[in-house]
Amino acid sequence: MTGIIRQLCYFSIFAGAILTLTPEGQVKKILQLLCTASLLLTVAGQIRTLDLESFAMEKAKIREQEERFLESSSAVQERMNRLVIQNAYETYIWDKAEQLGMDVQSVRVKVKWSTEGYWYPYELHVTGQGKESVVLTLSDLIRTELGIPEARQEWSRNEQVEG
Repeated sequence: MTGIIRQLCYFSIFAGAILTLTPEGQVKKILQLLCTASLLLTVAGQIRTLDLESFAMEKAKIREQEERFLESSSAVQERMNRLVIQNAYETYIWDKAEQLGMDVQSVRVKVKWSTEGYWYPYELHVTGQGKESVVLTLSDLIRTELGIPEARQEWSRNEQVEG
Protein backbone atom coordinates (compact mmCIF):
# COMPACT_ATOMS: atom_id res chain seq x y z
CA MET A 1 0.00 0.00 0.00
CA THR A 2 2.81 2.41 0.79
CA GLY A 3 4.43 1.55 -2.55
CA ILE A 4 1.28 2.68 -4.36
CA ILE A 5 1.17 5.97 -2.49
CA ARG A 6 4.89 6.54 -3.06
CA GLN A 7 4.52 5.88 -6.80
CA LEU A 8 1.59 8.31 -7.04
CA CYS A 9 3.58 10.98 -5.18
CA TYR A 10 6.57 10.57 -7.49
CA PHE A 11 4.37 10.75 -10.57
CA SER A 12 2.54 13.83 -9.24
CA ILE A 13 5.83 15.62 -8.53
CA PHE A 14 7.13 14.72 -11.98
CA ALA A 15 3.91 15.92 -13.69
CA GLY A 16 3.91 19.13 -11.63
CA ALA A 17 7.52 19.86 -12.59
CA ILE A 18 6.81 19.32 -16.30
CA LEU A 19 3.74 21.57 -16.17
CA THR A 20 5.64 24.28 -14.28
CA LEU A 21 8.44 24.36 -16.87
CA THR A 22 6.07 24.39 -19.85
CA PRO A 23 5.10 27.86 -21.14
CA GLU A 24 1.46 28.88 -21.35
CA GLY A 25 -0.40 27.91 -24.46
CA GLN A 26 -1.77 24.99 -26.42
CA VAL A 27 1.15 22.69 -25.54
CA LYS A 28 0.62 23.19 -21.78
CA LYS A 29 -3.09 22.35 -22.13
CA ILE A 30 -2.23 19.14 -23.97
CA LEU A 31 0.38 18.24 -21.32
CA GLN A 32 -2.17 18.88 -18.55
CA LEU A 33 -4.59 16.54 -20.29
CA LEU A 34 -1.88 13.89 -20.75
CA CYS A 35 -0.68 14.18 -17.12
CA THR A 36 -4.22 13.90 -15.80
CA ALA A 37 -4.93 10.87 -17.99
CA SER A 38 -1.64 9.25 -16.98
CA LEU A 39 -2.34 9.85 -13.29
CA LEU A 40 -5.82 8.33 -13.62
CA LEU A 41 -4.39 5.31 -15.46
CA THR A 42 -1.73 4.89 -12.77
CA VAL A 43 -4.37 4.98 -10.02
CA ALA A 44 -6.63 2.57 -11.93
CA GLY A 45 -3.71 0.19 -12.52
CA GLN A 46 -2.77 0.21 -8.86
CA ILE A 47 -6.36 -0.40 -7.74
CA ARG A 48 -6.50 -3.38 -10.08
CA THR A 49 -3.41 -4.91 -8.41
CA LEU A 50 -4.69 -4.45 -4.83
CA ASP A 51 -5.04 -7.66 -2.85
CA LEU A 52 -8.51 -7.19 -1.43
CA GLU A 53 -8.28 -10.30 0.75
CA SER A 54 -5.26 -8.97 2.65
CA PHE A 55 -6.95 -5.57 2.84
CA ALA A 56 -9.99 -7.20 4.45
CA MET A 57 -7.74 -9.08 6.89
CA GLU A 58 -5.93 -5.87 7.85
CA LYS A 59 -9.25 -4.14 8.38
CA ALA A 60 -10.42 -7.00 10.63
CA LYS A 61 -7.18 -6.77 12.65
CA ILE A 62 -7.67 -3.04 13.10
CA ARG A 63 -11.26 -3.59 14.28
CA GLU A 64 -10.10 -6.21 16.76
CA GLN A 65 -7.41 -3.88 18.11
CA GLU A 66 -9.99 -1.11 18.39
CA GLU A 67 -12.34 -3.35 20.38
CA ARG A 68 -9.54 -4.38 22.74
CA PHE A 69 -8.57 -0.75 23.21
CA LEU A 70 -12.16 0.26 23.95
CA GLU A 71 -12.57 -2.61 26.42
CA SER A 72 -9.36 -1.73 28.22
CA SER A 73 -10.20 1.97 28.36
CA SER A 74 -13.66 1.10 29.69
CA ALA A 75 -12.07 -1.09 32.38
CA VAL A 76 -9.64 1.69 33.31
CA GLN A 77 -12.48 4.20 33.52
CA GLU A 78 -14.55 1.84 35.68
CA ARG A 79 -11.58 1.21 37.96
CA MET A 80 -10.89 4.94 38.28
CA ASN A 81 -14.52 5.62 39.15
CA ARG A 82 -14.42 2.85 41.75
CA LEU A 83 -11.22 4.19 43.30
CA VAL A 84 -12.56 7.75 43.48
CA ILE A 85 -15.77 6.60 45.16
CA GLN A 86 -13.88 4.26 47.49
CA ASN A 87 -11.55 7.10 48.48
CA ALA A 88 -14.52 9.39 49.18
CA TYR A 89 -16.05 6.81 51.57
CA GLU A 90 -12.71 6.28 53.29
CA THR A 91 -12.24 10.04 53.75
CA TYR A 92 -15.78 10.38 55.12
CA ILE A 93 -15.21 7.63 57.71
CA TRP A 94 -11.80 9.01 58.64
CA ASP A 95 -13.28 12.47 59.23
CA LYS A 96 -16.18 11.10 61.31
CA ALA A 97 -13.77 9.03 63.43
CA GLU A 98 -11.58 12.04 64.13
CA GLN A 99 -14.64 14.19 64.95
CA LEU A 100 -15.65 11.60 67.54
CA GLY A 101 -12.13 11.63 69.01
CA MET A 102 -10.83 8.33 67.69
CA ASP A 103 -7.13 8.07 66.76
CA VAL A 104 -7.25 6.42 63.32
CA GLN A 105 -4.26 4.79 61.61
CA SER A 106 -6.03 3.42 58.52
CA VAL A 107 -9.42 3.11 56.87
CA ARG A 108 -10.15 0.73 54.01
CA VAL A 109 -13.54 0.51 52.34
CA LYS A 110 -14.39 -2.14 49.77
CA VAL A 111 -17.06 -1.04 47.30
CA LYS A 112 -19.27 -3.26 45.17
CA TRP A 113 -21.17 -2.71 41.92
CA SER A 114 -24.94 -2.70 42.36
CA THR A 115 -27.47 -4.09 39.90
CA GLU A 116 -28.86 -0.54 39.62
CA GLY A 117 -25.54 0.65 38.16
CA TYR A 118 -23.54 2.38 40.91
CA TRP A 119 -20.79 1.66 43.45
CA TYR A 120 -21.80 1.26 47.09
CA PRO A 121 -19.77 0.61 50.25
CA TYR A 122 -19.73 -3.09 51.07
CA GLU A 123 -17.01 -3.81 53.65
CA LEU A 124 -14.97 -1.75 56.07
CA HIS A 125 -11.71 -2.20 57.94
CA VAL A 126 -10.59 0.46 60.43
CA THR A 127 -7.39 0.42 62.45
CA GLY A 128 -7.24 2.86 65.32
CA GLN A 129 -7.51 3.59 69.01
CA GLY A 130 -10.43 4.95 70.94
CA LYS A 131 -12.95 4.34 73.67
CA GLU A 132 -15.36 1.47 73.16
CA SER A 133 -18.30 3.89 73.23
CA VAL A 134 -16.73 5.94 70.40
CA VAL A 135 -16.14 2.81 68.32
CA LEU A 136 -19.75 1.70 68.86
CA THR A 137 -21.05 5.17 67.94
CA LEU A 138 -18.94 5.24 64.77
CA SER A 139 -19.97 1.69 63.88
CA ASP A 140 -23.64 2.60 64.28
CA LEU A 141 -23.12 5.78 62.21
CA ILE A 142 -21.50 3.78 59.42
CA ARG A 143 -24.31 1.22 59.52
CA THR A 144 -27.06 3.84 59.33
CA GLU A 145 -25.47 6.37 56.95
CA LEU A 146 -23.46 4.13 54.64
CA GLY A 147 -25.38 0.88 54.96
CA ILE A 148 -22.43 -1.32 55.95
CA PRO A 149 -23.79 -3.81 58.50
CA GLU A 150 -21.75 -4.61 61.60
CA ALA A 151 -21.04 -8.09 60.22
CA ARG A 152 -18.96 -6.52 57.41
CA GLN A 153 -17.20 -3.98 59.65
CA GLU A 154 -13.79 -4.99 60.97
CA TRP A 155 -12.16 -2.99 63.73
CA SER A 156 -8.51 -3.39 64.74
CA ARG A 157 -6.93 -1.70 67.71
CA ASN A 158 -3.25 -1.18 68.44
CA GLU A 159 -3.81 -1.02 72.20
CA GLN A 160 -6.37 -2.19 74.68
CA VAL A 161 -9.30 0.17 74.58
CA GLU A 162 -10.81 1.31 77.79
CA GLY A 163 -14.58 0.98 78.08
